[in-house]
Amino acid sequence: MKIEKVLNNNMVSAFNTEGKEIILKGKSIGFGKKKGDEVDRKLVERVFIQNDKRDARHFEEYFAKLPQEYWEISEQTVDYAKSEFGMRLDSRIILPVCDHIAGAVDRYKDGTILRNAMLWEGRRYYPNEFKVGQYAVDLIRR
Repeated sequence: MKIEKVLNNNMVSAFNTEGKEIILKGKSIGFGKKKGDEVDRKLVERVFIQNDKRDARHFEEYFAKLPQEYWEISEQTVDYAKSEFGMRLDSRIILPVCDHIAGAVDRYKDGTILRNAMLWEGRRYYPNEFKVGQYAVDLIRR
């Protein structure tokens, strides 16, 4: 499989055997690489398949801007939800989780505090999801 575009040191886009554009994530998978280079399959940790070209472009642009720490926190949070609570989550959920973390951190840095009027209900009616959120907050704080 050949690299179509290097998004950052840890992400590249390529085409799968069916001709669909995919994003491959892995530590240093894009480091020192360029379009046309062979993908080192041993470095691939996750594969994202987009539904259409517009979706693929959005992913590429967004992935290129995301701080690596947010990506790692999102992956750890999703993995925690799956392993601890058996939640069935599509790997595409990681992008909105990253987006949520980025927005929350930006608001925190700006001093903007949003009150969650549904905090009590969330804790009571969705205890497992609430615990996953707490896990993510602990990772962010560290």
